[in-house]
Amino acid sequence: MAAQREQGFSLIEMVVVIVIVGIVFGIGALLVGRGLGSFDDGQRIDQAAWQARVALDRIDRELRMVRSPTPADLGLGANTLTFTTLRGTTYSDTLVGTVLQQSVNGGTPQVLAQDVSQFAVQYWEADGATPAPTAAAVRFVAVSLTVTAAGTQVRYQVLMDPRDFP
Repeated sequence: MAAQREQGFSLIEMVVVIVIVGIVFGIGALLVGRGLGSFDDGQRIDQAAWQARVALDRIDRELRMVRSPTPADLGLGANTLTFTTLRGTTYSDTLVGTVLQQSVNGGTPQVLAQDVSQFAVQYWEADGATPAPTAAAVRFVAVSLTVTAAGTQVRYQVLMDPRDFP
């Protein structure tokens, strides 16, 4: 009578299969995790960039209504933009830490954008190449805004021509 051999897998074969499946799933989890992390970083960059664009559009729209190029209506700060519009409303845009804030008529500052690493204002004469030494000489105002999110920097700049300047 011949001895019958048992059908099935040995314990060693089962352990090897479990280890291989665990390695495959571990690698898959790392790839999915990195993909989700990249998606999250992209979302943060898009959000910061959107806030910067909206903030610059708002500043551009309001600054175009500045009353006059006089020290009373236009402050010449390199990191602060202060101006008074035709309606008599005074705006002050300032970078505090990484938050760009705007106060209206000296009121409580409102957040315009977050994750801002640089806010710079330059004032130019009519030729567009010479920096304006006084408010009376200003013809163009350049505002640049740099946002940093997820290790990525995005810079926006707008050159404004206030409508009632000579």
